Amino acid sequence: MAAAKSFYDLSAKDIDGNDVSFEKFKGKVVLVTNEMSAMAKELGPKGLEIVCFPCNQFGWQEPGSEAEIKKFVEDKFDFKGVGVNMMSKIDVNGGKTHPVWQFLKEKHPGDVRWNFAAKFIVDGEGNVVERNGDSAGASKAKIEELLKPLVPA
Repeated sequence: MAAAKSFYDLSAKDIDGNDVSFEKFKGKVVLVTNEMSAMAKELGPKGLEIVCFPCNQFGWQEPGSEAEIKKFVEDKFDFKGVGVNMMSKIDVNGGKTHPVWQFLKEKHPGDVRWNFAAKFIVDGEGNVVERNGDSAGASKAKIEELLKPLVPA
């Protein structure tokens, strides 16, 4: 597979094993993370798409199968009508790092240090504009700024 030149060149398997082309996110603000985000319910209706990749590299906090993870998320959160895209479990660090995370970390380098510690924000043109660590507030402020031109007044 050739190296991706754009976020939209990427693809991954969703939690059900279906291939998902990231072209579907053209024109949208996207938050890529390895955990579910509390921002989904608030900012999803405003146009935010969340692409969530479960990962078991941090203290074995995500040991379940895709089916178990999906059931847990569906039971715990109500994301109907919100742009939450649950992806298959992957590695975000090391020799088996998923190509999506390789791409993101090329744009904003550094290993993910802990679960919940990396959120990448992609603007409506597919540019990886920010990487946030533990500061959800900073992520939210940046996302709200990017969403403004995309949301009708």
